[in-house]
Amino acid sequence: MKETISRRQLVATAYVIILSPMIRRLPRVCVQAAGRTAWISVPLTALPLALVFFGLWLFYRRRSAPTGFAEILTDIWGRGAGKCITAVYALWFAFYAGFLLRSGAQRFISTVYHDTGIGIFVVVTVLMCLPAVFGSVRATARSAMIIRPLMTALFVLVCAQTFRELDLSMLLPVRPADLPANGIAALETVNVISAAGFLVFLGGSVEGRFSPRDFIGWTVTLLVIIELMTVCCLALFGPSLTANMSFPFFLLVRDVDVLGSIERIEPLVIAVWVLSDFVMISLLLRVSAENFRFALGFSAAASAETAKAHDLRQGRWLLVGCTLAAAAAALTMANDKSAFDLLSETLVPRLNMGFSLGIPALSLLIGALRHKL
Repeated sequence: MKETISRRQLVATAYVIILSPMIRRLPRVCVQAAGRTAWISVPLTALPLALVFFGLWLFYRRRSAPTGFAEILTDIWGRGAGKCITAVYALWFAFYAGFLLRSGAQRFISTVYHDTGIGIFVVVTVLMCLPAVFGSVRATARSAMIIRPLMTALFVLVCAQTFRELDLSMLLPVRPADLPANGIAALETVNVISAAGFLVFLGGSVEGRFSPRDFIGWTVTLLVIIELMTVCCLALFGPSLTANMSFPFFLLVRDVDVLGSIERIEPLVIAVWVLSDFVMISLLLRVSAENFRFALGFSAAASAETAKAHDLRQGRWLLVGCTLAAAAAALTMANDKSAFDLLSETLVPRLNMGFSLGIPALSLLIGALRHKL
């Protein structure tokens, strides 16, 4: 029997996944684009996000059965081109998992363990992810359901404890001339949120059809948290300092007491970061292996029982290969700091935008021209 997950579990998984790149890039990149008025870019994010959801609706509106994005690409582009695109996505997901392993290690070194090597963090994270990579997607999705409210409460607690120290005058004035820059900042936020877009390849395992009530509430919650992060960092550090900090939200946390006590909550934020990376890396490797299997046609077999055994063997082999490839990429990519900064600040975000937004947009155009939507 095919493993399935509920719509609520998929939305919870997407929410948890987004928190890691959100802490890593926001609000810094928005402030770099829009300065002191970056806080108004968050509401502006609603429009491009609505367009993204509308695009997903166009892909799935005529499909009665649960369908993965690999099948949609094959239907739109044709069998050969669709499988090639799926294989390219598989390569990207394995590379992106490696990048997350490396950036997670870099984050630990820059914030906590300053004199430790990268390798130990990469190896430990891979070992931590292995049970989820080779285990049940449903179990990972269920863990996201538990993690989500805890993460949300932590963000709200940090921002609430910071309010009494904020200087809101640093957010003003706002002028009409600030809107174009905030439009760019809004696209940066959409790019961060789109990091969870690879989950569409799990569409064939999702029970039932999505409706707006499945995701609107948690999307609004996510935007509220981003708004709080942006306001707190801008009103505490100012735009210049926020734009030049590597992790402004993490530094904000260092100044927060737990209800006035001497205890600090950096360990909890680090735990949030690790849990979010755990879910994202594990599922990236699973989806990468599944995409390779689809592209290579490994699921074909003479009978249902033979197909199940064949899929299991090929899936295990591909999972091992994707995991080793991600670990190797993490250990070898951009050892120089300037090279890694170029990778993390420019190349990976732009590639993510291309894979999460660019190729789907082009596929919508091709699908419309070929009457496949």
